[in-house]
Amino acid sequence: MGNKVASIYTFASGKGGTGKTTVSANVATALAGMGKRVLIIDTDLGMANVGLLFSFNINKTLHDVLAGDIDVREAIYEGPYGVKILPAGYTIKGYQKANIKMLEKVLDQLNGEFDFIIMDTPSGINPNIIIPLKLSHYVVVVMNPEITSITDSLKTATIARSYDVPLRGVVVNRIEDRLSQNLRDKVHESSGMDIIGEVPSDIAIQKALSLQKPVVYNYPTSAASLSLKRIAAQMAGIESDPAYLDETGSQPKKGFFQRIKGIFFAQ
Repeated sequence: MGNKVASIYTFASGKGGTGKTTVSANVATALAGMGKRVLIIDTDLGMANVGLLFSFNINKTLHDVLAGDIDVREAIYEGPYGVKILPAGYTIKGYQKANIKMLEKVLDQLNGEFDFIIMDTPSGINPNIIIPLKLSHYVVVVMNPEITSITDSLKTATIARSYDVPLRGVVVNRIEDRLSQNLRDKVHESSGMDIIGEVPSDIAIQKALSLQKPVVYNYPTSAASLSLKRIAAQMAGIESDPAYLDETGSQPKKGFFQRIKGIFFAQ
């Protein structure tokens, strides 16, 4: 690729059902809320889901772009806080026409327009995950707090390492309670990665999904939203305590109200 301007992150998981797409879409939205120029690309060409998390009518998609039928900017939509979304399509015909090898050209065309490009990938060991991984600057692995999920995610981490792509860390999603130190140790020992985010099970996520809105936008002070915004803050290099991020995802003035808010909602 040409001059690298955007930080390109791939969100991957070892198996389906981890909530990877929800995590990646909400982290992207949170970054946009912090004033960053953000694009999320759904590179799961067979089982597209990113577009379902946003309430807009999709008629042109990444499938059309990868088939060479349209310019990439024709398939980019705008979501909350100005986050840009490049969704994949839902038709078998579109899937058959799409050439994932064209993704490098797409990234080259858009690289200078964004601070962050986040790619949501197919789950598991899928041929279509290899190219997004190779084109990434960093990989974030999303897993659930189960031994089987940890084991499956290790395979994804191994593939990323084989292409010398830095592993940014692990996000453990759908936590019913705090992670035990034993599970933390297992994650680190098996994957060699640190946990950069712990997202609790939260009814606010289901409510937001039913509304086709990111939880960080519709329920910004929910437990899940604060966890997701902390992950985004790390990626953005925000050094002050991300627990005090306000409802837009930006850094508020550190007044009395914000400190109290942090105490009650950052748990």
